[in-house]
Amino acid sequence: FLPISILDLNNYLISQGIDESRAQLLSTFARGSIEKAIELSESADFAIMRDEIQTYIEIMLDKDMIDILEIPTSMEKYKKDAISILDMFINYFRDMMLLKEKVDKSMIINIDKITFIQNMSKKITYSQVSKIIDIIEDIKKKIRSNCNFTISIQVMALNIYEVIK
Repeated sequence: FLPISILDLNNYLISQGIDESRAQLLSTFARGSIEKAIELSESADFAIMRDEIQTYIEIMLDKDMIDILEIPTSMEKYKKDAISILDMFINYFRDMMLLKEKVDKSMIINIDKITFIQNMSKKITYSQVSKIIDIIEDIKKKIRSNCNFTISIQVMALNIYEVIK
């Protein structure tokens, strides 16, 4: 089956009693799957994962090498959701890129985290954001190819550190 459009999925979630901003967020992360959107809406872990990803991004952009080296161990619990976690990282950096381009805020995926995104986007350039997204996409390919999760995340964190130092 083809994925459902984000707009149709968003409207469906709203009709199920989910508030508009949360429905928009879930629609984006579900990538056209009603089942995934409902699963995310009922998941307490989804909010926790997003908060932890923010922490990881902050650690990387604050250039604290000791904390950066602890990220892979901390992320080990998300091994089974590796691609989803990396997609969340990409969405945050994508939002930073869009803010730098001064696009309409309705295009921001993590609109509920706009203050965090604005603060982090001030720490890096447009070019750095682009390189970071490429690094994360590369790690997604490696994980899909069954590369070791912990080592892949460590490589990702260190490569991001190299881009922003």
